[in-house]
Amino acid sequence: MVDASTVVATHLNHLMQSHAGLLLGRTEVQALIEHVGRLAPKLLDDLVPKLITLATLQRVLQNLLSEGISIRNLAGILEKVGDFATTTKNPDELSEYARRALGGQLV
Repeated sequence: MVDASTVVATHLNHLMQSHAGLLLGRTEVQALIEHVGRLAPKLLDDLVPKLITLATLQRVLQNLLSEGISIRNLAGILEKVGDFATTTKNPDELSEYARRALGGQLV
């Protein structure tokens, strides 16, 4: 037997995970960037907004979340996006590069 509150909590958790890409807004991306900036300030100085806009980074992170890919390794994602931001500004292509960088975590 499972009580009703556990069922509701489980359902909400599932909904949040399956719609995480839609829930990630610019405010949340800015907060994530500020957190990474405290840990690796040079990484952000070189990347945002010089090479990539906040909107493009938001779209890359939304793409990853929509595919069920964790963005916990945000520093690794930013490094890979920074490597290829000089060649393309397309968020879908940058998402592919980030996905490749996270390959070991996805398996």
